[in-house]
Amino acid sequence: MIHGPDRRYFWISSLTLILTGILFLTIICPKLYHSSVLGSGWKEGFIVVFLYIWLYSVVTHFIVAYTDPGIIPRQEPPPYKLPNQKKLNVQGETILIRWCPTCNIYRPPRAVHCGICDNCVARFDHHCPYVGNCIGQRNYRYFLLFIASTLLSALFLLSHNAYYLSLSIHRTGLSEAFFSDPLLYVFLWATSLVALIASILLGILVGFTGFLVSCARTTNENIKQTFFNVGNPYSRGCLGNWVLSLCPPSYPPSLRPREFQAVEDIETEDEILEVNSS
Repeated sequence: MIHGPDRRYFWISSLTLILTGILFLTIICPKLYHSSVLGSGWKEGFIVVFLYIWLYSVVTHFIVAYTDPGIIPRQEPPPYKLPNQKKLNVQGETILIRWCPTCNIYRPPRAVHCGICDNCVARFDHHCPYVGNCIGQRNYRYFLLFIASTLLSALFLLSHNAYYLSLSIHRTGLSEAFFSDPLLYVFLWATSLVALIASILLGILVGFTGFLVSCARTTNENIKQTFFNVGNPYSRGCLGNWVLSLCPPSYPPSLRPREFQAVEDIETEDEILEVNSS
C-alpha cells in the first residue's frame, strides 16, 4: 500500500465521512423508522440506497488514499551528465520532457515531481490533502468515483432531512416538533449542516473535475495553461475522454528494484496512445 506523508487531513475527512454516516444510520434512521411522518416504503428504500452509496464512498476514499498513484521509481545518478530537456512527438505534437535531478529520470509527458510526496508521479493531476495522496495515472478513476459518490450521499442525506423536517414542521410547528424529540432534531440539523457544506464544496469540485475530464486536461495542466494555445494530443473527444478516465487501461505499478531506467521503459498514457494510433 502507498500513501503520502500528510495523513492529518485524510483522517479528519475519513472520520467526518464515517461518523456522519454512522450517526445517521444508528441514531436518526431508527427514530425515523418508527415515525409516522414518512411512509414505510420510503424509509426502507432510502436506508438501502443511502447505505450503498455511503459505503461506496468510504471504500473508494481508502482506495484512493492507499493506491500507488503512478510513482516513478528513483534511479541512481547516471555516470555522465544528461541534457535537461528532450523532445518527444506525441500524436503529432512536440512535447518537452525534463530531467528530474531528485529522481534521476526523464519525467514522462504529464509526469510531475510532487513537492509534498517528493516523488515523480505519472500523469500527475494534483496532490489531494483529504486523501493524503497524489492523484495520478493509477488512482484517478477511483478519485472520480469517490467525489461523485460522496456528493450523491451528501445530497441524498440533505434532501431526506429537509423533506422530513418540512413535513414534521408543517404538521405540528417548529417548536412542538423540536421538543417532541430534541435529540433527533439536534442530530438532524447537525448532519444536514455537514451535508450542506459537503454538497456545496463537492458540487464545485465535481463540476470542475468533469470539465477537465471532458477536455482531457489534468488539474496541473489547467493551472499552467499547458494546452490553452496548442492542440491537446491526449484528447479523444468528450465521450472518449470520459471512457478513458472511467475505464482506463491497467497500468502496472512502476515501483520495482532499482535499475537505471530510460523514460521509454516506463509505461504511460503516451505508450497507450501510440499503440492505439498504430
